[in-house]
Amino acid sequence: MKKWAAVVAGGVVLALASSAQGAEPGVDQWGVVTKTDPITDDERVTAGVVESGGLGVLFQCSQGRFGAVLIPNTPRLEIEFITMEPTTTVEWRVDDDPAHEETWNTVSGGAGSSYAVATLKSQEMAEAIKSAKDRLVVRVHGATGTFTVEGAREHISKAQASCS
Repeated sequence: MKKWAAVVAGGVVLALASSAQGAEPGVDQWGVVTKTDPITDDERVTAGVVESGGLGVLFQCSQGRFGAVLIPNTPRLEIEFITMEPTTTVEWRVDDDPAHEETWNTVSGGAGSSYAVATLKSQEMAEAIKSAKDRLVVRVHGATGTFTVEGAREHISKAQASCS
């Protein structure tokens, strides 16, 4: 699972670096990006959003597996994400529904990438976001982000469908 999480986290940087383009993930805007590995032809579909404070939520299909990744997108958050622990607690809720508390895997930053947290147990979260009417709130490493859910259904569904 850690190998997959590292693959996911590496693809996240590419998705966010070019977020100024139309339907790709951006600040307070859900989007989707598709990348194809030039050697294996493996298609990686990533849907996500970054909130104005710098926390990013991404859902990705990579190597036939669907998962979620939380990433820092500011220097302050990058420092918050640095840990030696193999797992971390993630709390999330949509609208006014009860909060969920889960244990996600820590993905240590490598050369040119940041730490992140990832899970392959993301279907419940994805479905809850797709059904939400107002907002998603996520807390990880003491950072709390509030995300729009406008456009989430369409883009998360694309990532899920690519894993079918």
